[in-house]
Amino acid sequence: MNYLKRKIDHDLIEWKNSESRKPLLVRGARQVGKSSAVRELGKKFDHFLEINFENKNNEAAKKIFERHSNPKPICEELSAIYETPIIAGQTLLFLDEILEYWVIYMITPLRPMRRRRKNCLRFVQIVA
Repeated sequence: MNYLKRKIDHDLIEWKNSESRKPLLVRGARQVGKSSAVRELGKKFDHFLEINFENKNNEAAKKIFERHSNPKPICEELSAIYETPIIAGQTLLFLDEILEYWVIYMITPLRPMRRRRKNCLRFVQIVA
């Protein structure tokens, strides 16, 4: 299926090209293409790893988040399990449907980064 370009694509590219890039949480209404937009962005990275927490096949990933709160061992173990290198600046790690997994909220304090126009996606920066 062909990708339908979205207004958010420009903002995602700006985020990718930012030298002070922080992890990003994309929120918005259901079925507006948030995951599709992130997958499309993933094509612009050397490596892309998507973990969907609704998928029962990702129980191993959930256990990693239960054991660790430090990003380094999380990335090392995810990289080993999924056989995808997680390299800063070269890999997009996409954690989809995190609402399904409460541990993510327990280990990642969130704060608003910026708001877009009404009915558009909002970004939240994860502060470590």
